[in-house]
Formats: sequence, C-alpha cells, structure tokens
Amino acid sequence: MFRTKFSYLFFSLLLLNGSQGSANEEGAFRFGLSAGNVLFSSDIQGTSKGAIGFGGFGSFFASDEMALNLGYFTSSHGDLKHHEINITMNYYFGGYDALFWHFLGGVSFVRNPYRDTTTVQPADVEGSAMGIIAGLGGEFRVSEQAGLSLVGYLNKVFPSETQLSNGNKVTLVKDTFNVMLNAFLNF
Repeated sequence: MFRTKFSYLFFSLLLLNGSQGSANEEGAFRFGLSAGNVLFSSDIQGTSKGAIGFGGFGSFFASDEMALNLGYFTSSHGDLKHHEINITMNYYFGGYDALFWHFLGGVSFVRNPYRDTTTVQPADVEGSAMGIIAGLGGEFRVSEQAGLSLVGYLNKVFPSETQLSNGNKVTLVKDTFNVMLNAFLNF
C-alpha cells in the first residue's frame, strides 16, 4: 500500500512544472529512483546472470555541465543478492531543449551476500569489491523540475575470493553491465 501511494505521489510530482529555472544550474540538487537490468559478466555459483535492480540516487550540480552523484542499487540473483553504492560524476554535453547527453565515471563499492548450500548445513557468506564505473546516458526533461534518463554503464570490479563452507574458494563479485531507467526531480 505504501509503495503504491509513494509511486503515485512521485510520478504526480514529475508532471508539475516548477519555476526554479534550468535543471542543470550550478548549485541545484536532484533526487531520483532507478530500475533496470543488472547483468553479471558470467554466472556466479549457478545464479542467474541478469536480474532487475532497483535503487535511488542524489545529485549535486557543481556547475552547469557537471553533477556529482551518490547512488544505491540492489538486485536479487537467486541465492546471491547484489548491493552497489556508486559515487560518480556526470559531464553533460550536446544539450538540446529537452534532451541532454552525459558521460559518467566514478567508483563503486559492491557487496554480494550469498546463501551457500553446498553442504548439509547452509551458511551465509559474502563477497565484496571496489570497482570503476564508465558509461553514457541521455536524459529527457518532462518539465523544468522533472525528467527521465536512460543510463548504461560498465562496473569493472577488483574482486577477491571467498571461501565457501566446503572449503572451495569462489569469486562472488564480478563485473556488471547495468542499464537503468531513472525518474528524477530537481530542486
């Protein structure tokens, strides 16, 4: 019930036309929700490679062309859960009236809890890694205060091995390619 009301309120606000000027003004803030595909470079312990991920983000425009972002995304791949915190920078170029393109780059911190069922007594183990993000996105302004964006990025991680209950070592964090649809409000 709460999700339905929150979604209705959020998307209703997208249709409002505010009077605070351009969305890419220096000093502006942006908050949004994300949903999209999280695709691992290869399967992890028999889990699915791809899954739908959800999350949110906040941005601060340091200049008209540059935004600093902090985001959190999560997805479920069977026995493996994927959690990602991103710190990125968007550089905007080639803007038109309603469509703006941007490059993005930054770092990520990934944590993947896994339910190890290789032994009689299942156990929870976890893999974590840091990564480097690079991607491209385009955003469409619904109004001066709201918009939608489609972003694709590669998250190249530097994983470590995790020991399972049976003594085997596995890599629970792999590179991901993410395609996210974002809905945002500017303040």
